[in-house]
Amino acid sequence: LIETMTDRNILIVHHNLYHAQKMYDQYSQIDDAVLFYPQDEFITTEMLAMSESLKFERLETVKSIINPGRHVVITHPTGFIKSLYPLKYYKDAEITYRVGDDIDIEAFISMLIMYGYKRANVVEQVGEFSIRGSIIDIFLTDYNEPIRIDLFDTEIDSIRTFSAQTQRSMHKKDAFHVFPRVEFFYTEAILQTIQSNVH
Repeated sequence: LIETMTDRNILIVHHNLYHAQKMYDQYSQIDDAVLFYPQDEFITTEMLAMSESLKFERLETVKSIINPGRHVVITHPTGFIKSLYPLKYYKDAEITYRVGDDIDIEAFISMLIMYGYKRANVVEQVGEFSIRGSIIDIFLTDYNEPIRIDLFDTEIDSIRTFSAQTQRSMHKKDAFHVFPRVEFFYTEAILQTIQSNVH
């Protein structure tokens, strides 16, 4: 299969989740362009306890395919028919913040909540954020360590990773990227599109 692939994007739909997973495990070891888009196969399973790991695998795949380059996506029928926003919405939702940027704290908090992050007193797990005065802590989904943003008024003065166990700052960073932890979120652009379609 890999030897016959071209530079075009390819979508492979296997007949069930199990075999799609096996194919992905096999080919992802020899080609970095191979991605996986899994979905729970039973509606009851999805309604009662949707698998977080499958959701984040899908989001990682979406995040990859919005970037230029060759992509090979392996899925199965329930993944193939799953509804998604147009890719433009996910591309626009990825936001980069750098040292020196200004942040509207209230708008930033609203965005994090809309993107599926939860406010906590102390950040210990992926998906949590906290605010203490001029310091914002966030454990972003695709980061190995949480990050600590120190503000001077509304300007980002510094960005550092920190240990979730000791809460001590570690490595300095120049920037960080925020991407949704949920597949369906509502930005102003999306709300305007929905409202225009309703009327």
